[in-house]
Amino acid sequence: MLIWALVGYASIFDAGLGKSVVRQIAISSAEPEKRGPILGSSLLFVLLSGGLAAALVHFFAEYLVVDIFKVDRSSYEDALTGTRVAALCIPFFLASLVLQGYLEGVEDFYSFNKYRALSGTLTYLLPVAFLLFEKTFSSLIYGLLFARAGSCFLIALIVSRRCSVWTWRWDVKVFKTLISFGSWLTITNIISPVMVYMDKFLIARITGAGELAYYAAPSELINRMSILPVAITRAVFPRLSALGGQGSASVKRQALLYSGGLVLPIIIVLFFVAPWGMGIWLGPEYSGTAAQVFQIMLVGYLFNSIALVPYNNLQAKGYSRTTAMVHLLEVLPYLMLMYFSVQQWGVVGAASIWSLRMAVDCILMAYLDSK
Repeated sequence: MLIWALVGYASIFDAGLGKSVVRQIAISSAEPEKRGPILGSSLLFVLLSGGLAAALVHFFAEYLVVDIFKVDRSSYEDALTGTRVAALCIPFFLASLVLQGYLEGVEDFYSFNKYRALSGTLTYLLPVAFLLFEKTFSSLIYGLLFARAGSCFLIALIVSRRCSVWTWRWDVKVFKTLISFGSWLTITNIISPVMVYMDKFLIARITGAGELAYYAAPSELINRMSILPVAITRAVFPRLSALGGQGSASVKRQALLYSGGLVLPIIIVLFFVAPWGMGIWLGPEYSGTAAQVFQIMLVGYLFNSIALVPYNNLQAKGYSRTTAMVHLLEVLPYLMLMYFSVQQWGVVGAASIWSLRMAVDCILMAYLDSK
């Protein structure tokens, strides 16, 4: 799991170009000849930055295996080989993100979803298939490498049929536009995991690992539920980008109606059945505190579902700096309040501060988007 997380977190090395490509491809709908340079410039950058990331992981692999992953000596060689092979996945992973951005930008969600389904299947089946030949960690990671490389080749083939590979070229002006937008997204991509995991770290540190279970399960469920509003706003982002803030009110309104109409009934039902549901799912001991935590976090989930619309519209208009600054301003007060609340009220306090941050984030995004 740590290796999967390592490859996934390497997405910060794309410097926000994944979403920047979606935006620029959508904006260039009237000038399709610009799409080749957008792809070429982005791909060259992420292949270079991904290569650098892979080299760093390869160089520090021994430190990761011994000091971070705490692997015992009997498995050392296998873990070291696996970690270094995993590093080779990074350039393929980053290139795939850029190429997926093209399909999103042209709103070809049929091809996008078909690709994601095939890619997901490869990512889980190939490592298992490799394990059948040799039951070692490095064999599993070789399967992951082949899955990432195969997925990258597949998405490149799909995109090349819509935008000839011969038009994929480097363009300094295009790259400056892409990176000026994407670099601010990198700040958000770095801060977000800190705010996502720090609450759990503080709970474990202050109240103990036993209490963490009553928070981690509801938190993970809320995280899984976020797939719904994220999918809606991801689908409307290219359209908002193409409009550039001009006449986007109706698209925003539709996104809010779809998000609200989808999540609100779910929230109401889950709020009332939380004690019973948590008890059935995780055991009777979770029907009390864990259910209360879940009910509090459902309020934050509603605010977060709404906030995604103005958040994405701000970025569609090119204000990635604004959203990054909001997250920078939020992080320190959030961590301080989280620390104090966990000390005073435990996991219930943590859930309350989490929901409060979602409410504040929603209000700020809506206000800034309306200006």
